[in-house]
Amino acid sequence: MSVEEVFRFTFNYCVPVFKNIGKKIGNEKLLNLLTESSADNFTEFIKTSTQDKSGDMKAFAEFVKGYLATPPYDKASKYKITEESDKVFEVKYTDCLMAKLYKEMNASDIGYAIECAPSDKIAKAFNPKMGVKSIKNIMKGDDVCIERFYLEA
Repeated sequence: MSVEEVFRFTFNYCVPVFKNIGKKIGNEKLLNLLTESSADNFTEFIKTSTQDKSGDMKAFAEFVKGYLATPPYDKASKYKITEESDKVFEVKYTDCLMAKLYKEMNASDIGYAIECAPSDKIAKAFNPKMGVKSIKNIMKGDDVCIERFYLEA
């Protein structure tokens, strides 16, 4: 199976289930629960995966680049690092397979809740003094995603 087929298979199973739950409990409640649950999951992953790393921006940038280089994510997006310093790590995604598939399923709101909304919690899990600004987001209709992680003063 191609990477797209793997993601499509997974989303074709999960997204209809999520939509059904949304009909039963309300879409806003569903999206809040998905955002919270995804953030909890990512937070735990970050904490266990980076416990031996320093909390500086360079270590965070190396972690993100390593994550994006592992299958299946290495084939799921195209990106360019637009800024990398001791205080900032900014990534511009020009293609995002997940966004493409969620959009095709008319589920960008679900995709955003699961894939994008947890970014702030991910940053804080790595370093409580870290923040993130989502400048643009494909799931929200922009042509690219730009995520800017920064160390607060």
